[in-house]
Amino acid sequence: MRYRPPSNRWDEQFEIDYEQNLKDIEKDILGTETSVSKAQIDATKALSDSNAAVQKASNTQAQVDALVIGSNTSPAETVQARIDETGKTFETLKAHLDDKGKKIKELNQSVGDIVNLEKFGAVGDNSADNTNAFKDFFEYYKKAYGPSVGASNNRSTSLVLTLPPGVFKITSGSLFNEPIVRRIGLTIKGSGRGTTTVVYEPNAMDASPYLFDLDDFIIGLTMEDITFVGHISKSFMCSTSRGGNQLFNWRNCSWNNWDNTHVLEGTNNNSEMTWHECTWNGLINRGLYIPEANSSDQFLNYDFYSCNFEVQNGTFIEAWKGGCFRVFNGSVIQISDTADKPFYKLRGASHWRGTEHFYNVGTRYEHRGGNSQLIDSEWGGGSITFDSINTHTNDDSQTAWAKIRATFRSLNTLMPIITFRDCTLGGKHKYIYGNATYTKDPIVNYERCHMVAIRDSNNIDQFLVMEADNGHLLQGGIIVVNFKNCRGSDSQDILINTAYNKNKNSRAVSSRTEVFLKGNDGQSFSQQGKRTINLPLGSIIRKVEMYSPVRSDITGGRTLDFRVQTNEATPTILAQKLGGQLGDGFYITQSMFFVCDTHEKRKITVGDYNSLGLDRKHGDMFIVIEYS
Repeated sequence: MRYRPPSNRWDEQFEIDYEQNLKDIEKDILGTETSVSKAQIDATKALSDSNAAVQKASNTQAQVDALVIGSNTSPAETVQARIDETGKTFETLKAHLDDKGKKIKELNQSVGDIVNLEKFGAVGDNSADNTNAFKDFFEYYKKAYGPSVGASNNRSTSLVLTLPPGVFKITSGSLFNEPIVRRIGLTIKGSGRGTTTVVYEPNAMDASPYLFDLDDFIIGLTMEDITFVGHISKSFMCSTSRGGNQLFNWRNCSWNNWDNTHVLEGTNNNSEMTWHECTWNGLINRGLYIPEANSSDQFLNYDFYSCNFEVQNGTFIEAWKGGCFRVFNGSVIQISDTADKPFYKLRGASHWRGTEHFYNVGTRYEHRGGNSQLIDSEWGGGSITFDSINTHTNDDSQTAWAKIRATFRSLNTLMPIITFRDCTLGGKHKYIYGNATYTKDPIVNYERCHMVAIRDSNNIDQFLVMEADNGHLLQGGIIVVNFKNCRGSDSQDILINTAYNKNKNSRAVSSRTEVFLKGNDGQSFSQQGKRTINLPLGSIIRKVEMYSPVRSDITGGRTLDFRVQTNEATPTILAQKLGGQLGDGFYITQSMFFVCDTHEKRKITVGDYNSLGLDRKHGDMFIVIEYS
């Protein structure tokens, strides 16, 4: 406060202070009037600016109306401008535009969202129809996208649709079958196999053959933790690709009662698909199916990890086009007896190079049906490999041994490089050939395998069936099959090492094998310890060697009559040591070209034929038979 306080006395100083205070008060009043005047001027200017802004807004609205409605717009067109794509009419154009902006903002925020199907009205009570819930979700998905990716202008998303526990019924198929800009990324995730179940019960009006019909719009689809129950007249999914659909994954899913579960069509891609710990059960016609029409050899790379395919009479993989199939571990079981349902059908003799590749490791197979087959292949190239599989499970009977369990064809075309390695194989394998198949040099290998059907003396004919196409009589094309360290089920058999059919094919390649023999007790052979072995039918014995070193510690004994001979009615003696005693030592070598073209010739007996038998023996003696 700048005014002077009055004193308690009326004196000269009081008068001076009083006069000064009056002057100050007058001065302050004048300043206040000036400020009020300035405020009035400012207020007037603000009012003027406000009126100008209102006028400008009015002019802008008029311009917008002119742009949207047009100067010559009829009343009907004015109304139409306030109607959205669903048919909803807004009171004003502004209200329509505001609603659009709100939706765009919400959808842009949805990129990367996790949304629950219940948001779209789904009820998992095994009664409510959830068809519209899936359709509404797809409408949501179509508008939920991020920035463009690459020159192809694909739109990235990371949208996850979750399905809670429950049974969600659908009555109409062809879900997601609408043309949209390609998306990268969509995950549909349940709460667990058997916990979340989608049931397809088509109504009378449903003409769609598929539950999901994906038309070339998705790169990177994942479905997991869901059981899909269908109708045997319908298929679970068709993926049609013209360069888009690819990178699909299924994890911990199950399919029950479908015609086909995964159908691939189109002209390009439909590639890089994987199944992890999935199951197929009940009535399934086919698992993965690539039809002959509307498909492509551009379809490649399908991997199955620890999956179980246990169905009545279905085919796991049937492919007329495409290739590079890999199956790792798991179980494959066919329950019913059916004539034409191999687990794997590889169709077509002509494919684009690099397509024909099939690899299977560690899988356990059950052929419960009498006519069930492992594979039926028409491929004209590439490779087919089975590694450490077992097809003998539930197949141990004389009737089962005679069943054809695998069929391969070379109708004067190349064959795949066929390899069975470290396998236990039940039943027979059939090879169908043409007159000129030999010119294609088929490569067929069985390595370290147990052929259960070979029950009698390494008789490979009990395992292999050779069939000339259309009854052709020329055997020059017969397929040579290479066995390396394989075995049958006869205790007298040695390991099978042979190029089977080499003596029938017009230009076979073979190698030589040496068999070392001693007595069963690891000593030299006595009359009571003769040893009989069965060479593969068609083997050619090239040399027999008998060796026994000098042993000074073995003296005396009976005269030797040691032989290697056939089991014919009149045996052919291939090599013989006649005379002398065991301790004297000997080395006999006999070169030959002896064809074991009968069962009696290929049955070889080794031992001493002295009527009294050997009365001495030692562990340094052995026999070598070299054959091809």
